Amino acid sequence: MLKRTLKRILRHCISAVRIQVLIMTVQTLNCVWKQYMSAAILNIIQMVNGFSVSWSASMVLKLIDAKTTPLSRVATETEVVLITNIMFIGIVGAYVSSYLSNHIGRKYCFILGGFIYCFSYLILTLAVSTSMIIAGRLLVGFSLGFIQILIYIYVGEITSPNIRGIIMTSLSIFQCTGCLIGFCLGPYLSYLQFGFVPIILIIIFIALSFFLNESPVYFVIKGDEESAKKALNYFGRSKDVNYELKIMLQNAKENAQGKRKWLELFQRSNRRALLIIIPLYIIEQASGVIAVILNATAIFKLAGSSVEPAVATMIVGVTNLTGSLISPFVVDRYGRKVLLLFSAGGCCLAMTALGTYFYFRQMFPESVGSLGWLPLTALVAALFTYSVGLTIIPHALAGEMFSPKMRGLGTSLGLTVANGSGLITTSIYSYLAVNVGIHYAFWMFAVFDLVGVIFTIYVVPETKGKSLSDINAMLAK
Repeated sequence: MLKRTLKRILRHCISAVRIQVLIMTVQTLNCVWKQYMSAAILNIIQMVNGFSVSWSASMVLKLIDAKTTPLSRVATETEVVLITNIMFIGIVGAYVSSYLSNHIGRKYCFILGGFIYCFSYLILTLAVSTSMIIAGRLLVGFSLGFIQILIYIYVGEITSPNIRGIIMTSLSIFQCTGCLIGFCLGPYLSYLQFGFVPIILIIIFIALSFFLNESPVYFVIKGDEESAKKALNYFGRSKDVNYELKIMLQNAKENAQGKRKWLELFQRSNRRALLIIIPLYIIEQASGVIAVILNATAIFKLAGSSVEPAVATMIVGVTNLTGSLISPFVVDRYGRKVLLLFSAGGCCLAMTALGTYFYFRQMFPESVGSLGWLPLTALVAALFTYSVGLTIIPHALAGEMFSPKMRGLGTSLGLTVANGSGLITTSIYSYLAVNVGIHYAFWMFAVFDLVGVIFTIYVVPETKGKSLSDINAMLAK
């Protein structure tokens, strides 16, 4: 009898706990669902950003083929290089949006950026000459820089600390999804058809952007405390509204006292943030994965792989997406630092293996006859580990570490360094692969990845579970 009673009480207790957990879950979702909805809107344009990265991998092949080019002649080698790399220069758009976002607001910058993006793809898609294509790619790069910095700033400002990592990582997932869409559709659509895919997504984004709520940080910068409170409540952050608003006002007051904005970037917490973010962006680009993505087809052929070029690019896209899908489930559990260590360490091992394979293939071809599987395996491992950490964490930290008014400028500088590093890295890779030996390029990447591991261990702080105000206070010490 007593045993039955105890079992009954235990069952009731378990049921009560389950109900309480369910209630707490519903309450949590009720508080933060607008944060998730805002992120969902931004993820539409993130797919376009990913599509823009994969555009050249698919369309350059059409531009150099007389049967598929939309032009009166095929593109020359010099034109192909410009079409592929000129997008890096367009990163200046990040500086424009970081300036405008503090004057007209984050929301209206999103809308403006959407129209610029749409115009850029119309030029690129309807081009009748290589000059128009080059101009279109430059404007696409400008639009990507304009929009992407706003996304990371805005998400960092509106999200609660406990879900910021998940939402930040979702941005990477949808960018990888856009990249995969480009890889998959490229071989099967004409140049004109391919160009209208991002245009449709951009139009949807522009329409939904009108429903975005303005960031509370923007209202604080403008001195509108009441609107800032409403914005915090709108995003379900009523529990920390007073504390967050107090810190935001304090930061805004300190930032407003500086007369020269660039000098403020090198003061107190912003200087330390800069010394963390800039090296991470360099390591991200110098990890070798960007160069691998841009030259995946050539690497597969050089390794003796029988994989078709179209299939190889799809493998690249699927691997990137798989890593990004895993990242949200671990970013807030294990933190930014652990993911960076795993990512840089994994890339280091993969690049070392690739370099060693190609060295023996060049010097002692018969010794690697049974290792034809190694390059593909190492390449997939590098792409996977990269997409889990290095591809998202630097952007997430940039959105968290800079003070409100410096966030736009600091992130712009970081993205500029990233694009410059990417351009330099891919250029060095091309030179080494052609003139010295591809194995030296991979070993160089492995060294940078090892530096990334050491830098993460000794320099990068953990921001997991901390509010933006807490992070700023930590860096100001």
